[in-house]
Amino acid sequence: MILGFHFIQFIITPDELGSFLDPYSIFLGNTRVPLDYVCTSNEEFVAVYSKLYGKLCSGEMIDPKEDYHLLPQYNLTTDITSLKWKQFQNNNTWYKSFDGSIRGYAPCFSPFAFSAYEDKGKIILNTKSSYHVTYCAEIMGYQLYYPKFGPVEKDFYNMRSEKEWLSYSDYKGFKDNVLKNTVALEFRLNSLVKKTGIRISKKAIRDLPDFYCIKSRGIDILI
Repeated sequence: MILGFHFIQFIITPDELGSFLDPYSIFLGNTRVPLDYVCTSNEEFVAVYSKLYGKLCSGEMIDPKEDYHLLPQYNLTTDITSLKWKQFQNNNTWYKSFDGSIRGYAPCFSPFAFSAYEDKGKIILNTKSSYHVTYCAEIMGYQLYYPKFGPVEKDFYNMRSEKEWLSYSDYKGFKDNVLKNTVALEFRLNSLVKKTGIRISKKAIRDLPDFYCIKSRGIDILI
């Protein structure tokens, strides 16, 4: 069984996202698409992200049920020709759906949520709801994730590690670029300070205090 995920959570501006996506193609890997679908333009993702970012900066609460169109999930690759698709018919119309890649698992973008509270003199930070954002209103940004192998996957694929897949370099390349151009988010809740693994760009830092998940809890940003 999958033991978990590698992931990088980030808060960046729409322009920065567009720049980070430059070497990659993105595609819809979790839904049916028309037979002539090849990929989604990076500009389309950036446009949707820009609307989400604007709503976050306005201080509005994100409602995943109402704002689902602002929370798309995309997969990422450097080789769009490596994708495999399976075709099927529904109501006399043909579609296709993603059926893997010859390069291995395609890294996936999804929204992540942020919940911080004090308990017994410690800050408890929860972003685990990131994988179930349907019921979470405290959306903070996006993450890119990639699976970690367990013993079953190692045996099935006859590989020592998921890092042997060619697609791991896609995940690592994007992650390294994020790390190079961002800093770790550090905040204060009441009198307690916490440094996180969430990455934020210098441009996005000025907007973060207005995010609902920050101002609704009286959190101070320290960077």
